[in-house]
Amino acid sequence: MRLKDWSFLGNYEFFTNRLQMLATNDLPAEKWSYAGKEDFGILRNYLYFTFEKLWKEREEAPDSDKQKYIYMDDKVGCFNTGLYDKTWQPIYFYCIKNPIAGFQEWRFTAFYNSYTIKFADISNIYAKSGVAIYFKDLNNDYELKVNENKIYYSASTSKVFVVIYLLEKYRNNELDLETKLVYKPSDAMQGSIGMKQHKYYDEVSLSEMIKYMLVYSDNTAYFMLIKYIGLDNLKMYFEEYNLVMESYDPFIRNYTADLAIKSLDRLYKLLQVDDDYTKLIKESMNNRNMNYLNFDEKVFLHKYGYYDVSYHDIGIYDDINYPYLIAILTLYGNNNYDVKVKEISKKIFEIYNENLDLKEEYCQNLI
Repeated sequence: MRLKDWSFLGNYEFFTNRLQMLATNDLPAEKWSYAGKEDFGILRNYLYFTFEKLWKEREEAPDSDKQKYIYMDDKVGCFNTGLYDKTWQPIYFYCIKNPIAGFQEWRFTAFYNSYTIKFADISNIYAKSGVAIYFKDLNNDYELKVNENKIYYSASTSKVFVVIYLLEKYRNNELDLETKLVYKPSDAMQGSIGMKQHKYYDEVSLSEMIKYMLVYSDNTAYFMLIKYIGLDNLKMYFEEYNLVMESYDPFIRNYTADLAIKSLDRLYKLLQVDDDYTKLIKESMNNRNMNYLNFDEKVFLHKYGYYDVSYHDIGIYDDINYPYLIAILTLYGNNNYDVKVKEISKKIFEIYNENLDLKEEYCQNLI
């Protein structure tokens, strides 16, 4: 049995791209193409040979041992390539059942290591849904991406961008977060629990408005800060960090999970400075206002966005040793979005925590 007879590999460009990603991002530096070419022919032929060897061994093995060589059930087919990534995790060739009858039984989807393969079920469940998921392990940059470039209306998750802008400008001594803005009647908007604590013509500090945005998702504070910063200034600032949007308004209309994680990554780095404003932002994001990333006793620094059918929650699991970022964007609206988001968040944490347990066991065995 040949690999390309067992599994549909996609067209030449698709599979070559997957080989390039594997060789560039995961494998230790090595020559994977023949002289004068950049088609990863050495890596391609290695996989062909490995599969044929495993298939032969599987055919000769007793029924009780066949799955050890090439695993196949009613949904998934995979095998250990014999390759290891840069953290010495084994790499697997992963397939799903080919939905098109009359062709190869399996369809190749991705290369996984022994950690990320556990996320495959989540990918399969939500790949064709209205949900986008992006998980990023900040210790080793392992990621789970599902529909990460699918476009959504941001709703109030866009308020995180304003926090990032103001905090960085403060860190660079370009503004004072105790600067006060006058709260005028023309500023008042619906959904403004924080600012309603003030009277018209009160002076309210930038830091207070940051708190209101994060705790109450306060729209008045948000638009006052947008006006103070200037939309063009905000757009130019984020272009410096490759946070480029095709269009930009106070609520981003082409928001993606990829964009959400880039913003959280930027915010996380800014929060590594131990000062009063880091404390303010962490305390403000550590709230239970529509925080469905939280489950059991696990608490996330988060910001939700909710408008019409759009419900999103993005956040930081701020463990001192094992932090990660997570973004879940949905079109569930009122249709049990809380249950769905919590379910996804909990599943990701369980896989993440299981991997930590395996790491600790491995390290203890080396002692």
